[in-house]
Amino acid sequence: MTEKLPFLPEQNSYGTTFGQDGLMVKLTGGVPRLRADQVGSSSQVDASWLLEEKDWATFQGFWHFTAKRGTVPFLADLIVDTPYPTQYKVFMVPGTYKVDQVRGQARRVSMTLEVEPVDFTIITALFNASADQVSVIAQPVGALDLQVLFTAGDTVQIQGAGVNNGVNTPIDLDGLYEVLTVPTPAVMVLDSPELVNSAWTTLGTYPSSLSGNIVGVCLVRVPL
Repeated sequence: MTEKLPFLPEQNSYGTTFGQDGLMVKLTGGVPRLRADQVGSSSQVDASWLLEEKDWATFQGFWHFTAKRGTVPFLADLIVDTPYPTQYKVFMVPGTYKVDQVRGQARRVSMTLEVEPVDFTIITALFNASADQVSVIAQPVGALDLQVLFTAGDTVQIQGAGVNNGVNTPIDLDGLYEVLTVPTPAVMVLDSPELVNSAWTTLGTYPSSLSGNIVGVCLVRVPL
């Protein structure tokens, strides 16, 4: 299993260059010609971390011994494709790791990360707490197939769940879950989600019995 960096970057430090799947060829006359060149290209993120003394030592240990000074990939929580911190598999761009600032015992460090893409979808769904299910609703036939997006054993990150009751009541179901099975194109069953987030055990007792109501949610298949 790939090791994960235990620190979030400063959110006001982000600079993201998204991967380009197309290729543009300039012509001697007229508009340029565009064509698909590759699928799933990586993005680059410029990130920085402000670290106190003890965190600086931990960060350096991770950098030297886990990431092997940037020569092996690692996992990091970043805000790239969705508005929430999402787990990505990343590589450091060689020569970009540096200390930008020293503040007494604190250090601000930065690096450029090459970020592998993740599969994500924002859906309208039902949560069935008793069956530990996420069920897709209100989708045109064939528009979204969970059996294409996810398979048993995948790790899925749930983000931003909220009841669509006119005022968008949040439900904290955030976390990383293992997919137990995807029995139909519209149903995904999670493996013991209450062990990840205890909200699953209380979902059916929320005011107005929120379990089973319509929610908007982002599902991300994340790397391990």
